[in-house]
Amino acid sequence: MTKIIVDSTCDFSLEEAEKAGLTMLSLHVRFGDEEFLDKRTITNEEFYKKLIVSNELPSTALVSAGEFLEAYENIPDDDIIVITLSSKLSGTYQAAMVAREISGRDNIFVVDSGSASLGTALIVDKALELKDSLSAKELYGTLKKYVARLRIVGVVDTLKYLVKGGRLSAISGTVGGLLGIKPMLLIKNGDIINIGKPRGIDNAVKQLDEMLRFRMKIDRREEIIFAHADNETGLEKLIKAVGRPKNSRIMSIGSVVGTHTGPGVICAAFFEHPLVGNRISNN
Repeated sequence: MTKIIVDSTCDFSLEEAEKAGLTMLSLHVRFGDEEFLDKRTITNEEFYKKLIVSNELPSTALVSAGEFLEAYENIPDDDIIVITLSSKLSGTYQAAMVAREISGRDNIFVVDSGSASLGTALIVDKALELKDSLSAKELYGTLKKYVARLRIVGVVDTLKYLVKGGRLSAISGTVGGLLGIKPMLLIKNGDIINIGKPRGIDNAVKQLDEMLRFRMKIDRREEIIFAHADNETGLEKLIKAVGRPKNSRIMSIGSVVGTHTGPGVICAAFFEHPLVGNRISNN
């Protein structure tokens, strides 16, 4: 039997994780002297309420190697698949690998999702779908192929948090804010690529709709996930424009990713079709 361990940035709720039989380890979120465990001692709704009124950007901390090692020891007899957020975004993947080495076990397989939140959730859903039909080693190899095809396209509502986090200069943030720019981002292979600068949320939804329906080579046989960061209204506009496939679900972006993007994000995660390449320029 194969057991699956995930970190909380997959943005399953505790109830969803328990129902699916997942072991979920929480990243840490700090507002000044207050520290919370993602999903356990702070909900997504509580997080965004605190984020909006906070003068300083909260900080986040990875799941430690010790926490992973304890989780491994609690599953002594079964094979283990571990799925983490992108190694380019956090040291959580490395911590899982360190714990694997310390354990001395060869039946633990660590998957770098190359993503976070809804993207990681797609990989977790695929692992749950296939875990009873493949060995852990086979599942690991299959999931890596899906990671290579994983894409997220989304729109950031405000530049404020990108400036606070040092990902955008204060001058660019001020100018972009005055112009009402809503950066459109593509995430693939762990890289974040700016693919558009629409002005205003309506234009952003229109361009995102165009991307998803005409420019992205989506494998529509696979699940699609739509998500938002405290912006159900914006996501409703996007889904109304795009249409909601039967093999899709909606989720909320949690505190760790929300720390860096801020509230208002709307996005979609999907697998690129294996027979065609993405034609969007990286410029």
